[in-house]
Amino acid sequence: MNKLKAIILILSLAVSVFILLPSANAAPNAPANFIAINFGGPIRLSWTASTGSTETVTYTIYRVEADSTTIPSDPPSPTLNGVGYGSYAQTVIFGITSVNYIDTNVSDGTIYYYFVTGNDTTGESDPASNVSSATSDYPNAEFGYFISLTATETTIDYETSTLANPSTGTIITYTISNTDPFGNRWVAAKINYDIIDNYTDSSIFKETQEVSGGTSGLSSGQITWDGSWFNTAQWTKRNSYYTVKVWVTDFAGTDHPESIITILVHVVHINDIIQTFTDYGQTAIAHGLPINYSYQLTQDAWTTITIYNTNGTVATTDDPEIKKFTYTSPRNSEGQTRDFREYQTWDGTDANNKLVPAGIYRFAIDAYFDHTSVTERDAAVSRGWMFALDKRIVDIATEPITESNALAKIKYTLSEPANVKVKICKSGTTFSTDASTGEATPNPAANLVKTFTFYQPSAGEQTVTWDGNDEGGNTLANGLYLIVITATDVEGNKFFNTTGTDNLFRTTVTIERTASQVATDSTAPTVSTTNPTSGAILISAFTTVNATLQDEAGGSGVDLDSSTITLSDPNGFSINATQRNDGISIITLTFAAQTTNGTYTMRITPKDKAGNTGAQQTYTFSLNTTIEEKDFKDTVFVYPNPVKGRNATFAYSLTGTATVNIDVYTIMGEKVWSKVIYDRAAGDKRVSWSCINTDGEVLADELYIYKITAEYSNGNTRTATKKLIISK
Repeated sequence: MNKLKAIILILSLAVSVFILLPSANAAPNAPANFIAINFGGPIRLSWTASTGSTETVTYTIYRVEADSTTIPSDPPSPTLNGVGYGSYAQTVIFGITSVNYIDTNVSDGTIYYYFVTGNDTTGESDPASNVSSATSDYPNAEFGYFISLTATETTIDYETSTLANPSTGTIITYTISNTDPFGNRWVAAKINYDIIDNYTDSSIFKETQEVSGGTSGLSSGQITWDGSWFNTAQWTKRNSYYTVKVWVTDFAGTDHPESIITILVHVVHINDIIQTFTDYGQTAIAHGLPINYSYQLTQDAWTTITIYNTNGTVATTDDPEIKKFTYTSPRNSEGQTRDFREYQTWDGTDANNKLVPAGIYRFAIDAYFDHTSVTERDAAVSRGWMFALDKRIVDIATEPITESNALAKIKYTLSEPANVKVKICKSGTTFSTDASTGEATPNPAANLVKTFTFYQPSAGEQTVTWDGNDEGGNTLANGLYLIVITATDVEGNKFFNTTGTDNLFRTTVTIERTASQVATDSTAPTVSTTNPTSGAILISAFTTVNATLQDEAGGSGVDLDSSTITLSDPNGFSINATQRNDGISIITLTFAAQTTNGTYTMRITPKDKAGNTGAQQTYTFSLNTTIEEKDFKDTVFVYPNPVKGRNATFAYSLTGTATVNIDVYTIMGEKVWSKVIYDRAAGDKRVSWSCINTDGEVLADELYIYKITAEYSNGNTRTATKKLIISK
């Protein structure tokens, strides 16, 4: 009984295993309708897909050259003379899924025999297809390819909107055929395109489309062109006639004749936009104002340049407009030589002429063929990009106080004019910053030892000197001191560091005096002269004033970088100016031409290298542009006249620094005497003359003509011509 149960159990398991095993997959049938034909040199193979298998079938192609000693039977048997396929046939390609293939690895004039087999994914193999042969026959040069070209538009003209989609451009369609009288159908191995600018005879776009084995070849296709020059980074478009060339390269590598179509491009387009900053700094670069834009237009057009604030978002639709430059007349095109450019400068101000803060901005340039209708424009013409507007202090460096160097120097570079505050604190000081003003407050407050506050009217390299004393003039101990610089523009916008995250510019400086070092210079420097002198009357616009400073004998010398000179106009307002020095003794203020009549006030504060500061000196002078030539003439005379002896005196008055020429002539116009006086002061002048000519001879008694010419330092010239009589 137990044996019977065991037998039944074994049979049951066997049946279960049999049921669980998959049913065997049928092998695929042989590929049918296999055919090989010459395809312009390469051999094109095609067949009907294998049936009979539920799995994916891949195909392997074999071939035998006609001059082989073994030619496959039709259909080929798995073996021939006891040898398998792989031993008497070359494998052309293995494991493809397509039912057609082009064999390009052939020799002209050679007969090839082909057949194909298939395998499914389970490894089942189908029988071989029938055998088909073909002779490789490359076309003769006289039977070339013919290409027909058509274009949806032969004029790319955005102003009249003739294109259905102006941003797409024209579609150039090509169709390839051949003229083989024997009926052979050829396909191209390569299609070549070349678009040539007829004006410069230069190629602006080249491309080759190549056919690899296994494809059906090229017989038709299209090129889409919107007028862009593909060999430039800015997608340049230029008005011109263009030649579009298309030609075929066959499988033998022979180029066949070109087909040509001409396209006219007529657009309003902006080319070659250049944005430039003024760069300041060496180790770090600060981009300063102004920002300059230059660009080219394909034809005369109305343009607008708009500056936007990107407001920290990716989208441009919500960017607020900062400033717009709109032209009410057309701007000029790039011209026939394509070298004319248009220019625009942005000074960093908004629509209310207030300076904008540092940040990321975007500019866009638009061009319009007709400013009355913004729809008549190139849809792709709006051009521009984002940029960072810097307000920075860079290249901060210091020089310490040492035994041989009585003054520390704090050097830095501004990206633009700024209100600057330099705070010197004890080591270990921390700072808190006012979010709105950028003001740096030291913690603890008692650690602050010195503050410098001033307006720096020019960008570029700057220097602050420090004598190592605190606000009370007390000498500080040797050690390391912390320096913090903050800056804002005239609108109060903060300057940020190179990362754009902090407006405190930090550095350190050391005091390293020796124990024996004692200050010996306690005398402040003085103002020696000024130009104009105090009380002078100028008669024409002026652009500079200067002062000569001097220190006492044996002193430390004038510190020209720390000494200051300022100028106020007749209304009492400070004049925006740039201070420079000659490195010796003169400080000069340069500014825009002043034309307002009235009294100007010059204030000068001299400092020496030992830190001594002289009292501020105030000088006034006047501008009166209404003074006429006759006013100078009225001050000119000679006495006595007639001259009774050998002594005469010329008199005249100056309103400022001038070079004076006195010339004496006979009534026949012969110059008998002259003198040049370089006068640095305004006022009444007197010059003596002994009535002796330039040869040292006493002049004869007769009538003479004298002329006095004053050439002022501001370029004005005043002349008076009068008579004198010598009568002894």
